[in-house]
Amino acid sequence: MSAVFRAPVGLERPTGGRAPSPLRSPWPLAEPIGSKKPSRRERHAARQVLGRVTLAPGTPLRLWIIGDDSGSMMSVAGPREAAVLELMRWAQRHLGPEDEIGVIAFGGDVCVRMEPVSVRDKMTLDEPELTSYATMLGPTWQLIAGFPRTHKLTLAVLVSDGLVADLTGPGSRVNAMAAGINGVTLLIPSECSFTGGVPGSWSAAFPDDPARVIDSSAPALATEVVASIAALTGRDARGIGLSGAVPDSQSKERT
Repeated sequence: MSAVFRAPVGLERPTGGRAPSPLRSPWPLAEPIGSKKPSRRERHAARQVLGRVTLAPGTPLRLWIIGDDSGSMMSVAGPREAAVLELMRWAQRHLGPEDEIGVIAFGGDVCVRMEPVSVRDKMTLDEPELTSYATMLGPTWQLIAGFPRTHKLTLAVLVSDGLVADLTGPGSRVNAMAAGINGVTLLIPSECSFTGGVPGSWSAAFPDDPARVIDSSAPALATEVVASIAALTGRDARGIGLSGAVPDSQSKERT
């Protein structure tokens, strides 16, 4: 377990849906960005692309969409918000009644923007309420662990640059598994402040879990989330490709 993240996972959900964390980080710190209102153009573009995307039914799933709200993600805040909102609309038509979606924002602390709900129910995003300037992932797993366990396949798709202060090799994945997570994907928008590929610290912490740099547009972010679901569940996805691929020269791992 990390020297930074000392709170044991799986005990109880923090009051108010928040988990405390220290303010230590080896990375440059910036004020949490919160949500940014997406433009109509971004939402329309994501909606148009998702309109051609289908996903075959399969084992019921609980999908956590986890957004990094540290300052380095400022440039992609609007497109990401558009992608999440349109994914919620898409899910109501294309996922099964037992499938669930939850949305979390994290930085130095963490908050739930939408508790896991059936895609057939009303889905509403709350504003993120973060105060800490660091970027810590451990409190996210602690928060998820506080929700009632489910028989559903539980997946976490993170939209982040992957520069997380409390990654400690395999112990980080153990914390995620202890929280009930069955599969993790990291999507790194290409226009993040510190994007240079998949960080070596992330690869060491999650060596068997997919991580890739993707295009920062709302359509690409939205379709890459669906592609991640397909890859993690084995469900067949149609009308989609891995649109976020970047040249090898830009996607070498950082150490």
